[in-house]
Amino acid sequence: MRPIFLVGMPGCGKTTIGKELAKKMELDFLDTDEEIKRAYGRTPEQIIEEDGEKRLRVLELELLSGIMNLKNVVVSTGGGLPIFNENMSKLNTSGITVYLSCSADTLWKRLRNDRTRPLSRTYEEVKSMLEKREPEYLKASYHVHTDGKTQIGTQIQNLYEVLRNEWTK
Repeated sequence: MRPIFLVGMPGCGKTTIGKELAKKMELDFLDTDEEIKRAYGRTPEQIIEEDGEKRLRVLELELLSGIMNLKNVVVSTGGGLPIFNENMSKLNTSGITVYLSCSADTLWKRLRNDRTRPLSRTYEEVKSMLEKREPEYLKASYHVHTDGKTQIGTQIQNLYEVLRNEWTK
């Protein structure tokens, strides 16, 4: 099966939903932020703070080229990975893409106490980033709203039902 790429803003649930979806579908799970940390010894946030966002995007592009051809895996992408270097198009070509959407208000509720994220330290930054990034995210094959109105188990089951058909292709 082609890889399943989960895209969306930081705080939308890519890692949480991705791990559970992978378990339900009996697939491997990969988080690109964790892979960056493992490969380079620093978190994406540290790379942005120390070397700038452009450096992180180069490292993400290198990582992406190595994971696009993986099989039987659910991949949680970093929030900015699909936005740069025409990566969203690459994700759509090489796998199944799912946009986990969330309102700026919900994202801020989830992120406001996380001081490790240099690009989303205020509500205004989160809202602005969502407005800029969403047109790319909307290019995903599937969209799932994760504002918390539905239990995570229900969201995973619904996503599983949709992806099960893709799984057999």
